[in-house]
Amino acid sequence: MEASPKVLLKIRSMMPEFSAGFRKIADYICAHPEKVVECKAREIAAACGCDDARVVRFCQKCGYAGIHELRSALALEFMPVRPRGGDTADDAFTALKNDFLRNNIQAMNDTVSLFDEPLCRRAARKLLNAGRIVVFGAGSSGVVAEDFHRKLLRMGLSSQHSADAETAKLATALLNSDDVFVGISFSGENATVAEMARTAKSGGAAVLVVTNFPGSTLGGYADMLLQCASGEGQVRLGAMSSRVAQLLVVDFLCIMLALEAPERIEGNVIRSHHGIFNQ
Repeated sequence: MEASPKVLLKIRSMMPEFSAGFRKIADYICAHPEKVVECKAREIAAACGCDDARVVRFCQKCGYAGIHELRSALALEFMPVRPRGGDTADDAFTALKNDFLRNNIQAMNDTVSLFDEPLCRRAARKLLNAGRIVVFGAGSSGVVAEDFHRKLLRMGLSSQHSADAETAKLATALLNSDDVFVGISFSGENATVAEMARTAKSGGAAVLVVTNFPGSTLGGYADMLLQCASGEGQVRLGAMSSRVAQLLVVDFLCIMLALEAPERIEGNVIRSHHGIFNQ
């Protein structure tokens, strides 16, 4: 399965920033990318019930000069997203499994396509050189935060994590310019995580953010932002493909840590393994 075109990933990540009119245009482009490649601004405007100028402003909001530049960027990397198929009405369970697998594989492909080597290396070096690291995520993102915290500890890094927000806030308030705060939130709009990022930044700490939405409140505090990519909405039953995408980001960051300091990390992982299993 191919990753989604980056133009579509960018538009999806900006959804919380869009007005209702812009969101209608965004929904149309994401739903019909194969048509948009050949559309003029007036054709998109007609489909979305707006004027040409709003379509142009939407393109500019997304970082493109106009519809021609957006179309060119989309055409350059566009791979048609295959429609769902092969699921029969008399085998609903098989269809459910196929859909579940497809969504998770799509999230993984899309997330990996966004990995940026200089940014990942910078984040890894910041963590390696940090005096203290505080990791926090709320709700389903808290599971990812706990997992990342444990991996950092096994690698010998001075990581702190608490599922209790007040305890985590206390640790964050003591961070300084030698330290790193890691905030994990799918929406980037969790008030507690954003508040902690603001506190860490005001204390001089570097802020590393993992989110699906770079333009979110949390994203605004980031010194380094690692974007995951999942098609899940912000309001959902519970994190599914979004959690897979977040775990992929932190696991890849752990690999980068090992590449940046192989002897240090390997030695600490072996020592922590012996400490756990050779008692």
